[in-house]
Amino acid sequence: MDITQEIADLKNRIALIKKNFDRDKAQQELRALEAKSTKVDFWQKDPQEAQKVMKKIADLMSEIELFDSLDESANDLESFSKLQEDPQFT
Repeated sequence: MDITQEIADLKNRIALIKKNFDRDKAQQELRALEAKSTKVDFWQKDPQEAQKVMKKIADLMSEIELFDSLDESANDLESFSKLQEDPQFT
């Protein structure tokens, strides 16, 4: 399989991930949890629940960052592939 086909397959897989991962919803949930975590009595009310919220914040941030990075990398690969096919650069 040539590199162009591999990149196309990768883009298809990323499209499937985009379909199943609602970035906007994750971002909204992240903002809500961050707002909750800034309340004055956040840690005093229920420290165990506060820890769960902070873990969820970290997990959401990681998922969003990974999603964005994956999408950007796929676009970069596609651009590189197009440049590689250009006779001017070979």
